[in-house]
Amino acid sequence: MSFRRTTTNSREFVRQGIKSTNSLNSSWYGDKQWLWFAGVLLLAGFLRLYALERYPLPIHQDELSEIVDGYALAQTGMDRAGVSWPILTRGVGPGDYHPSLATYLTAVSTGIFGFGVAAGRLPAALLGIASLTLVWCFTRRFFGFSTACIALVLCAFSPIHLQYSRQVHAGGFLSIFFSIAVVWALARAISRLQEHGRIREGGNSLPFSVYGWWGLAGVFIGLSTTAYGALRLSALLFSVFGACLIAWECGVVQRRGFRLVRLVIILGLFVIFGASTQIYAALAMPEQFFARADRVVPPLSSGPRFWCGYMCANLATTLNPRHLFFSFSKISELSVARLSIAAFPFLYIGAVVLMFNLIRNASYAVLVLLGGTAIHLVPGVVSESVTMRVAGVWSLYPVIAATGFCATGVAIARIVSWRCNDLYAGRGVDEARVDPVKAFQSQWKSIGLVLVCSWIAIVGVANIHRYVGDAELPGRFGQYHLVELGKSLRGSRSQYDRIYVDTEGAFKYLYIAAFSGMTPQQMQLAVRKGFITKDGWEKFTRFDKFYFEPLDEAMSAWRKCHMKEKWLLVREDGTQYVLSDSTYERVALALPFKRS
Repeated sequence: MSFRRTTTNSREFVRQGIKSTNSLNSSWYGDKQWLWFAGVLLLAGFLRLYALERYPLPIHQDELSEIVDGYALAQTGMDRAGVSWPILTRGVGPGDYHPSLATYLTAVSTGIFGFGVAAGRLPAALLGIASLTLVWCFTRRFFGFSTACIALVLCAFSPIHLQYSRQVHAGGFLSIFFSIAVVWALARAISRLQEHGRIREGGNSLPFSVYGWWGLAGVFIGLSTTAYGALRLSALLFSVFGACLIAWECGVVQRRGFRLVRLVIILGLFVIFGASTQIYAALAMPEQFFARADRVVPPLSSGPRFWCGYMCANLATTLNPRHLFFSFSKISELSVARLSIAAFPFLYIGAVVLMFNLIRNASYAVLVLLGGTAIHLVPGVVSESVTMRVAGVWSLYPVIAATGFCATGVAIARIVSWRCNDLYAGRGVDEARVDPVKAFQSQWKSIGLVLVCSWIAIVGVANIHRYVGDAELPGRFGQYHLVELGKSLRGSRSQYDRIYVDTEGAFKYLYIAAFSGMTPQQMQLAVRKGFITKDGWEKFTRFDKFYFEPLDEAMSAWRKCHMKEKWLLVREDGTQYVLSDSTYERVALALPFKRS
């Protein structure tokens, strides 16, 4: 029997590129897939939990604000502003109200382990690991084992996913969790509806599991509104998207009107349930609810021409390879890098393959993945195009890139197969002689998967080594000098009548108060003196006994004071001056840090 070049239509090629697991199931790790998953997850967990208090170097002001509020909530039932069980948490000023889910999560961790950077960042690390689990579950079920392996390793070593999993910022760790949680739940819900709805054509009844999955999807969509402001818009779009999926499957494909109404009602009720606190906040306190919108969204009256150019420019920025893959060490919100360079250009290849598959095969899983990615890009397109507002895509991009890897591998394997068949066809070789070639191709796919995952891991380790070994990157977004300065003042609050702190930095009062040992009760009752900037940030010149003024102004105030008080003046380098009566004493204190 002679062999000729075998051709495959484009639909079959794309299908194999997305889900190519038949040959892998017989490989040496085919029956140990969950062991493979557990090994990668343990490594990812170690990368997210090890030395939380040192990498990144403590601590960004937004992180510290969440930790202080969470610790105050755990100790007193109120945040540091004195609001009991807040729905919206006031950050560093009246223009910085945000949903309070992150505050409650840090309240749990700091309530158990006490105030500290590592304890405050623990929820971010745990939810980062949970998001990896959902990436595996979603990709393994709908795209196959090989795609799931690559997606998991990409996500585990993704620089921005890794860094956001080590920072307690709601726009980071909560966004990357809810993005994959909503996509996973919607994909499971529509697949269950498709499976059971088309089998049971005799009536409108459906198994309880179908309703349960749509309810879970609604809860995730609703709860995402309590995480970050940008996710409120995403949640609204996901609600409409989920209703459209139900309408198409039940109304157009199955032609079951009662099913459509029931599932839309269930989805809507659970979305409302999950978002109930934010719905109440929007109605009862609209100024706080929309506090940050005016500063990040241009006026709607700017005109269609402006908005078209504005959104196109933002979209081009967020999809630019330079922005996604070649940004290491450049400042962008709380991250120093975004996607692993190992995923370039496979992210774009995967997007093309998925869109082609959606057109030819009409797969719900592909539709949910691409639709979810587009929805999470919307907040960054209509507002300032910053990393935090599109943080949801960092859990979805690895899945798309993994599809690109698999599609490229299938294309290469098919070219090799065609070449081998041509060689044997000209020599009259029978089918038995070609079987070893087919077996080799099957093993080559397994070897290729291991090589791809190893390559991604090597690039990831190199990025980690570069980050840890750099003198500036770990402390780029923190204010470590304020942390150490605050620690050096432990015990001083009770010894002096006034403590003047002469140093540079943002929101100095928060660092000094938190790390000098002030309790949540003392922060809530502290005397405050300062002003609000035009951007809505609070800037204190006095917080309890701490005064934030230059040294010469503090000395001038001391000379004019006729009261017998004992003051302490502290400079940024740790030098301290003790002022008592008419004399002062200089005390040199060497702090083990350098300002970054």
